[in-house]
Amino acid sequence: MVAAKKGQSAPYQQFLAVMAALALVLAAGITASATVRYGARKIDEMALERQRHVLVVNRERLRGIDQVARLEAAGRALGLDGLMRLAAPPEAAARFGLALEAAGDGGADYFAWRPDRPGARLLTLARPGFATAGGLLLLFAFTALWLTRTGIQRIADERARADFLAHSDHLTGLANRRVFNRRIAELLRSPRSGEAPSFALLAIDLDRFKALNDRLGHVAGDKALAQVARRLERLVPKAATLTRLGGDEFAVLLLGMGPDDALSLATRIAAAIAAPYRIEAGMTAHLGASIGIACAPLHGTTEDDLIRRADMALYEVKDKGRSFALVFDPAMEARAAARALRGPGASLSTPGQRSAIAR
Repeated sequence: MVAAKKGQSAPYQQFLAVMAALALVLAAGITASATVRYGARKIDEMALERQRHVLVVNRERLRGIDQVARLEAAGRALGLDGLMRLAAPPEAAARFGLALEAAGDGGADYFAWRPDRPGARLLTLARPGFATAGGLLLLFAFTALWLTRTGIQRIADERARADFLAHSDHLTGLANRRVFNRRIAELLRSPRSGEAPSFALLAIDLDRFKALNDRLGHVAGDKALAQVARRLERLVPKAATLTRLGGDEFAVLLLGMGPDDALSLATRIAAAIAAPYRIEAGMTAHLGASIGIACAPLHGTTEDDLIRRADMALYEVKDKGRSFALVFDPAMEARAAARALRGPGASLSTPGQRSAIAR
């Protein structure tokens, strides 16, 4: 059970690992972007400070230049693009990026220029790279999530298929012997202390199935078995446990059903199974069903007792003509013992033999 739980959590652990990796990559991308932006801003601040220093150092040289063209040329020579002198610091100067007041003996001079922003240029150049990296990150994230989801779904599907194969009959789709053994053991465990479980066991064996196999082949036999399973599914209650034990043997566990109700249902089952089977175009087959019934706690409170007595009732049906149903009667045990003494030709299971259902 521990191994199963570990196996079940493995896909979700993989999903969490992928999500953690994506979160780390995203955090690294955000950190790198923030670092680059911070660095660009610092570079711009240093460039502005350098330009401010150039202006302050050369203020006296620039004060004597009156013509705009000559002032701009001097500004370019000093690395101050679009340098202008203003009479006052109007708000319009803000469009040049920065204004500086330089006080002198003759009053105040106001200069404005288009500041060089290497950091901003760096960001402009890096923006396509960031966009590409972000797109690749999103693509990677969606791809990783899709692959993880697909992997989880595939594992879940494989686990469901393995569980189906482990508990189902591959030919008919009914529950298999493993489910039957587990279910009858569960029913025999009383839900409340001191209360005897009440349910009926129907042991069903097909009549003339071997002849069908010999005459029409195993493919035809398989088709007939599948049709038998569908007829049984239509008749038994949804809460019943319907199983194929193997070959032409079926069993039904009916919770809360007594001998009379079980016999009534078994009679309808025998009639339904006796209807013709269309194997393929122009080919039909006829089968029958011999059904033995044992009820808990009336006929036993252990798995072995119930199976053995349902089996006795089943073979009593076969001995008396086949294709009908009988409820176990204690007298059947005496007749089974008597027939066992008559030798290997006896058709009933003897008390020392393992029953057909329990094989």
